[in-house]
Amino acid sequence: MNPLDQLQLEFETYTLYDDVCFPLLWDFHGKLRATWKYWLLNRSYLEPLVRDAKNEWHEILHSTDIDDDFIESEEAKVYADLQADEYDFEFIPLLQKSIIIVTCLSLVENLLRDTCQEIGKTLRPEDGHSTISTACSLITACTDIQFSTEHLEAFDCFSHLRSAFLHKLDHKIEDANAARVNKLTGPFADITKGLTPVHVDLCLRVLNDFGKSFQEQYVNWSMGGK
Repeated sequence: MNPLDQLQLEFETYTLYDDVCFPLLWDFHGKLRATWKYWLLNRSYLEPLVRDAKNEWHEILHSTDIDDDFIESEEAKVYADLQADEYDFEFIPLLQKSIIIVTCLSLVENLLRDTCQEIGKTLRPEDGHSTISTACSLITACTDIQFSTEHLEAFDCFSHLRSAFLHKLDHKIEDANAARVNKLTGPFADITKGLTPVHVDLCLRVLNDFGKSFQEQYVNWSMGGK
């Protein structure tokens, strides 16, 4: 078994309906699985590297007396190099997690945009309305497909995190929205202290649950003659 197949054993996605080929369903399911694997691959590879580098940096920082003799020494050059890598300890994990959040929301938007095209509707979000909420309204008005309040709330919360990262390269959001995100994760994470793997895992699980619900409704609607 190759490593990518082995990764599939570490998580479980909903079963893809394959009696009939529905390209937009297959595309969403395949890219969700690939995104989940990418997340697990990055965690297994990058987290040990960042952890070991951070431990080395702290070991030198706390075991060395900084005086005039040290500043002129060869050790200081090593220390300077490590000091220059300090951003790696925070920004690499931030990128690692943020890329997944951004990708997950784009997968949902693409799925809904493709569905709107299928029903002959042009997706033009109005001011104050997100791409996802606008698409869901169009689809609900023209089909039997419904969207749960829980999914829409989760997508809206993660959208605030995505916007903060895209525009500011952090996840500092308004207190009201932070409280909404914390309600999703419960006691397992606090977004005011930063994005954590808990948030990413939750986002992937929400996407998986949404995909399962959407697939079932889409197949019933399509097979029912639309």
